[in-house]
Amino acid sequence: MQKQLKLRTPLTASMPHIVVKSAFDVPVWRTIAVGTFSNPFALSNALDAVGCGIGRSAGEVLARPSFSLSAARANVELFAVSAAELGFQTDTASLADIYARAQELGFGLSQRRWVHS
Repeated sequence: MQKQLKLRTPLTASMPHIVVKSAFDVPVWRTIAVGTFSNPFALSNALDAVGCGIGRSAGEVLARPSFSLSAARANVELFAVSAAELGFQTDTASLADIYARAQELGFGLSQRRWVHS
């Protein structure tokens, strides 16, 4: 996990913003394994062991009885793309607009499952 926290190349604001035409044009930033922790406590301990702090809100989510982890192991590819690279030319963009544009370009969004208690 510690290896996963190190960037291969630094992401900086000084990098030129080239508008992405397709998800196929963007290199994978990181591949991570999911489904590797048996429970939220194990996940929290692993994050703590590599110096990855958990904020108060995230800690509260992990502590909820309704929070569950996937038991299915899978590798997930992550991409680092800015709003400007997605083609937004203003200082602000809604999350819904960013998601919609990413999907238009062929990026898949992570699947979220909300469990209500």
